[in-house]
Amino acid sequence: MVDASDTEPSVETVATAAQIRFGECLRQWRARASFTQTRLAATLRYSPALVSRVEAGTRRASVAFARAADSLLGAGGELVELAIQMAVERRDTTSDAVTGVAGDAAIPLPAPAPGNREFDLSAFSLRAARPTGLVCPEHGDVHEGVHDLGLVDEAVRAPRTAGIHALLAFLSLYDRFSLETRHVVDVAALVERMAHAINDRIASGPLGQRRHMMHVAADFAAEAGRMRFEIRQPSAATAWLTRATAWAAASGNTPAHCRALGTMSLIALFEGDPCSAARYAETSCHTGRARPWVLAHGHLWSARAAASGGDRSAFERSVAAVFRAIERFGDQDRAEAPWLTGDEGTTYVHTSLAGSLRDLSARTGDAAIATRGALTARTALDSVPAAMRPTHLLLLIRYADCLARSGDPQAAIELAGPALNAARASTSSMIQRDLASLHAALADVCPDGPRTSEVSMMDTSS
Repeated sequence: MVDASDTEPSVETVATAAQIRFGECLRQWRARASFTQTRLAATLRYSPALVSRVEAGTRRASVAFARAADSLLGAGGELVELAIQMAVERRDTTSDAVTGVAGDAAIPLPAPAPGNREFDLSAFSLRAARPTGLVCPEHGDVHEGVHDLGLVDEAVRAPRTAGIHALLAFLSLYDRFSLETRHVVDVAALVERMAHAINDRIASGPLGQRRHMMHVAADFAAEAGRMRFEIRQPSAATAWLTRATAWAAASGNTPAHCRALGTMSLIALFEGDPCSAARYAETSCHTGRARPWVLAHGHLWSARAAASGGDRSAFERSVAAVFRAIERFGDQDRAEAPWLTGDEGTTYVHTSLAGSLRDLSARTGDAAIATRGALTARTALDSVPAAMRPTHLLLLIRYADCLARSGDPQAAIELAGPALNAARASTSSMIQRDLASLHAALADVCPDGPRTSEVSMMDTSS
């Protein structure tokens, strides 16, 4: 059970109007979900006395409590918003709501990436072409509707709709350039400048609009963190992702929360820290346990962490959990995570699992695991949409890596050879890491043999 001395605010002797509103709202949502106070307290791991006092308005709820109750009861962010309003009204600087709410978080946002400020957006009006977890508030699925890059100024004024349109267009443009060195930082800089502008609006805007602005700001910050990671700036990436999780938690933006934690898990893996990667993945699962897609996403990263640590049993448990969650997908899951359904979902899941199997094979030396990874990568390649060029390139390299580790280096060389120049030119840190892994695999199976010259052509240092 949660230790009240560490996580719960002191008992209030006078019921404030804000506390009464929160208590009434909590009582209504608890009744709708058919929870008693005792059952709610036990499920959330708080004391029954605390739940009773919160509902009576004599105890101020923390945002941590509100967030957990909101997710469990399906309150759609209403409880979180009321708790944030209480924290802001009281100017409680010790509350976990303050980070990112008033725009004065202890960790400042990184300065925008040093992109070209004269970068011309006028020629671009693009359809989003990658599974980002973003859903357009007007068009629904990320592939429907044209999203205009000219909405930058309007997006700061109306982030809920124009902001998402602008971000989807930025991402489409970013992916178009992600196989080249030119303009990648320019697009990252645009996304970060938008995040800074919305952050300023959060600090100065009306209290009632802050939750909506934080919702969109979380999307921008999560993508800024991903882009910084892709251009190999993990410190700035972590700062953006930290803010993304704060904004996402405060606004109920579960997709942005999950994406940010997934990127944090990936950064930990790149830094050789599978234990931290596993913790980020576990936390991702807790952002919305009632949503099967959240569990599928979190367990994918748990599988990756287990594979990187060489723990086959934990890996297999996580993989089984992924497919159990996918089997439970309903309309809400398909609406919130379209990138985990259909061909995109097959690509996303099998791309991640192929990487996990490759990592597990590298740690254990088991060629049978690599063969399984090659089959998984082949499945992903068969389903990858044509517009997802970076993912297609990553899969080719990953597939070749698995072939080399399964004992067929010649097939690996033949597969990867035509893609080698594009892979070397890519700014993607993931593609570069997979290319280095492929080189290491070929060097292990072809030492000083007749294929030495072919192996050397895979060297990413050239």
